[in-house]
Amino acid sequence: MRSVPRHRSIVAIDIERSTSPERTNPIREELRHEAYRLLGTALRTAGITDVYCDPLADRGDGVLVLIHPADEVPKTLLLNPLVPALVTLLAERNASLRAAERYRRELRLRVVIHAGEIHFDGMGYFGEALDVAFRLLDAPRLKNRLRQVVTPLVLVVSEDIYWSIVQHEYDGIPQDLSPAGVTAGLAKLEAARKAGSAQPDPHDEAHLRAAEDYRRVMFADLELHRRNPLFHLGELDLACYDKDYAPAAERDAARAAHLAAWPRVIDAAISSGLMVDLTHKPRVLRTAKRHARVRPRNGLMEREVYPLNKIPSHRVERLSIPICYLVNSRPAGS
Repeated sequence: MRSVPRHRSIVAIDIERSTSPERTNPIREELRHEAYRLLGTALRTAGITDVYCDPLADRGDGVLVLIHPADEVPKTLLLNPLVPALVTLLAERNASLRAAERYRRELRLRVVIHAGEIHFDGMGYFGEALDVAFRLLDAPRLKNRLRQVVTPLVLVVSEDIYWSIVQHEYDGIPQDLSPAGVTAGLAKLEAARKAGSAQPDPHDEAHLRAAEDYRRVMFADLELHRRNPLFHLGELDLACYDKDYAPAAERDAARAAHLAAWPRVIDAAISSGLMVDLTHKPRVLRTAKRHARVRPRNGLMEREVYPLNKIPSHRVERLSIPICYLVNSRPAGS
């Protein structure tokens, strides 16, 4: 009997330098054990218990998590608080290592988030959705990104997750003002304009057209996001979470995820060609440093801060949790 497709949210991790000659089999066993332990703790922190998951699938130097579709575990939980919790656990674990052992025993991960239909035939899980996830996880760009940063984790999300979750700016997820993000947003705006019908009320249609034209002029014609730093500084604003719009624990988790995305916001500003001399903005720096050391009440977000490339490290520090959004979810090749 053929297997039937089942929809799952997909989270997979892969250990960096798992085949390095410096890592003996006992060290590899230790890292595998730690990867399972920390991932399990992060899942429980996010409220994703075994009830909602298939048995964890071993990937040799990684782990595959398949999460059932349920109202209690929306995909937003995977970005917040699962990833911030995992980063914190990795950082604390690595900080406990002796300096002489850190290179051999440090645990750093590549993480992918995707969703789709999977199959199980009694011997294992398979399907196109898993092929997509693991191609993204093994992408050279993602591996290079992890080598370039000092943080213990980099995250890649598929096109499906990007368009269904990230781009909607759910609580704790800032918008993407990188060149690729703006181009994709403008393309989607134009496609919606061509495909949609006019509003029945001419007044409403005029307002809608004015709003669309405003964004087109602002981002496409004038490219103000490449000239005005306030567009990017606004994405660093955390004051919205002080409003009593939700329980404190939810607002703290959203603040933690938003703070974790600060490096992506800064990277977007740099990639857009916007180079702001922050060395003359001591108030901004003090505020950024103060927020980067905040531990919200849920305890997920106290981390070290690291220097920002291209700006003097003795004047600017940042919390760094790189997130690589690879929008092509079907890479070429098998």
